[in-house]
Amino acid sequence: MLDNNSISNLGKGKTLASSNGIKAYSKEVLREEIRRLTITNVQLANDKLDIEAVKTRFEADKARLISKKNIFVAKKKKLQIELAVAISTANI
Repeated sequence: MLDNNSISNLGKGKTLASSNGIKAYSKEVLREEIRRLTITNVQLANDKLDIEAVKTRFEADKARLISKKNIFVAKKKKLQIELAVAISTANI
């Protein structure tokens, strides 16, 4: 059924369609859409916080692993020197 503005008014909670291509919504539909978008926004904000926390942990782990790598590189060089000295003294 159409009213005098050419807008369908069949169903209270449903999307209303106008003849000029612009959609009109009932208060109930808008309220539900706002609630749905608010819930989505909260979830996205929580996801962003979770991602930032994981990113921070990864950065800390990366720094720790680089530090360990540097320690192992230094130990390797020290052992190479000790091996070279041991080989040269063994050949004497």
